[in-house]
Amino acid sequence: MADNGISKFITCFGLTLRQSEWARLTGINKATISSRLRDGWTIEDALTVSTKNPKLWIAFGSKKTLAEWAQEFGVTHTTLITRMQNQSLSLEDALNIGPREAKLYHAFGKTNSMDGWAKEFGLWPTTLIKRMRKMPLEEALTYVHHHKVGGRSLVIVYNGCEYSIGQLAEMTGIKRSVIYDRLFNLKWPIEKVINTPCRKVKNSMSFK
Repeated sequence: MADNGISKFITCFGLTLRQSEWARLTGINKATISSRLRDGWTIEDALTVSTKNPKLWIAFGSKKTLAEWAQEFGVTHTTLITRMQNQSLSLEDALNIGPREAKLYHAFGKTNSMDGWAKEFGLWPTTLIKRMRKMPLEEALTYVHHHKVGGRSLVIVYNGCEYSIGQLAEMTGIKRSVIYDRLFNLKWPIEKVINTPCRKVKNSMSFK
């Protein structure tokens, strides 16, 4: 741990690097990164919000920031950094890797990519990935960490208290997928969502 209380190592985008290494990759001064973290910035913002003079990377005879290169080649900033660091690729080689078809994940009766789910629930993709190492996707999407400062998790207010979909499901005995469908697809008010029992499916076959 550094003297200022900020760790010398930072984990983000699935990578754990020294602040100096992040500074080299992002073009953001090491002192700026440390200052942002002390001021309460999220790690992702501290490493991705551009400065007035971002570092320029040379490739194919041109100079651009990593974010600009990523946008031009249709990859995310995170993917580009990961390729360069984990696979030890040059910028040009990292840019020339063809795009991969996004893996789809099923939850709440539909499918979406990891980035799609994260965007829909207001989460960072890296946060969602970390949660999924410990819990199913539906729970990871609706998990509420009450001690997270500046968190963006989905919170549902009922009777003056904050709940996640998982907590409501546990309280009421109604499945997560049903609560989600009622709230976001049917647009029911929370009182109706909680107080309407699920219909029991009748067996169409009778035995005598």
